[in-house]
Amino acid sequence: MTAAGDGGLRVLTFTSLFPNAVQPDFGGFVARRMGAWAERYAEGWAVVTPVPLFPRLPWKTKWDVFSRIPREERRNGWRICHPRYFMVPGVGGFFQGDSMARGAVGVAERLWREEGPFDLIDAHFVYPDGYAAVKLGRRLGVPVVVSARGTDVNLYPDLRGIGGKVRWAVRHADALIAVSQELKDRMVALGADSMRVHVIPNGVDLGRFSPRERPRGSRHRLLTVCNLVPGKGVDVVIRAVAGLEPEAELWVAGDGPERPHLEALARGLGLEARVRFLGRVPHEEMPRLYAEASLFCLASRAEGCPNVVLEALASGVPVVATRVGGIPEWVEEGRTGFLVEPGDPEAFRGALSRALAHPWDPAAIRAALRGRTWQDVAEAVEAVFRGVVGA
Repeated sequence: MTAAGDGGLRVLTFTSLFPNAVQPDFGGFVARRMGAWAERYAEGWAVVTPVPLFPRLPWKTKWDVFSRIPREERRNGWRICHPRYFMVPGVGGFFQGDSMARGAVGVAERLWREEGPFDLIDAHFVYPDGYAAVKLGRRLGVPVVVSARGTDVNLYPDLRGIGGKVRWAVRHADALIAVSQELKDRMVALGADSMRVHVIPNGVDLGRFSPRERPRGSRHRLLTVCNLVPGKGVDVVIRAVAGLEPEAELWVAGDGPERPHLEALARGLGLEARVRFLGRVPHEEMPRLYAEASLFCLASRAEGCPNVVLEALASGVPVVATRVGGIPEWVEEGRTGFLVEPGDPEAFRGALSRALAHPWDPAAIRAALRGRTWQDVAEAVEAVFRGVVGA
């Protein structure tokens, strides 16, 4: 291991959540955090982002994206490697962490030889990524910092076969980062030493997301941005919109397995003309969507620190969301939005009605994010890294 001294650190980021040539917006929150850190602090930085092994087939499947991801690429001059590992979809969760570590060890050791020794491994998502990273850290003899994101500590600990590995990872990582106080509390409950868990919420690009004047004469537009999976509660938002004033419409940005069900729900409620499914929207187009929204909505049943909430607030858009994860740390009743308990369409409808009638101050909404740029996040991450390497 190198001695960091007063120079920059050499860090290996290990995560399956990272943009690639085929999925340019995948895991963007990890890339933005670590990109901001690397630009300011890194002496060396490389990314290992494991990909399930999947052969090229003559017909299209939802898994063939993995076969098209290159083995190696560059992002802003930094080296990104995509080692393959064996994974059986739907049934391989128990073995995934160990398989990921075995598949990545050769690439990690090659980077060690070619790029020079690393001071630490920075992993994102406790299982399987963090678990595999701790295994790699033991092999390379370097400390490991694991960041929790939400599902990894809210849901996975209760899954048979996986829960024990989640607990092992949080107990054996040298330091842990939680994106909300709630996630820190969850990791401590799983056995992590509270002194090793640091709360660093996500950041936001305040230059990219800022208040803009909405088009005059347009009717109220509600916006929700998320993966279309059951836990995001888009069905709750659609049912809530059904009882709102007729001129209110809902735009849904995102895609996922729940989309056919949600489209059928909207049709069944007679909302075909008022609910618009946009599919996946490139990140560079999101500032325009926020600027055109009257309200931002998120009805998740569980969360970490959703970037979409921060981006809406930075755009001066009030937020109606559920009281879960790190959301209450940013949504202040009557100042930046309204909060409700998850899973209740009637309560969500009431909050939407109050929000549409409320006199909002976009500048005050944006001011709630003071000190939450990605550069602020990078500074906090650097402090954690330095503490681990110094120890």
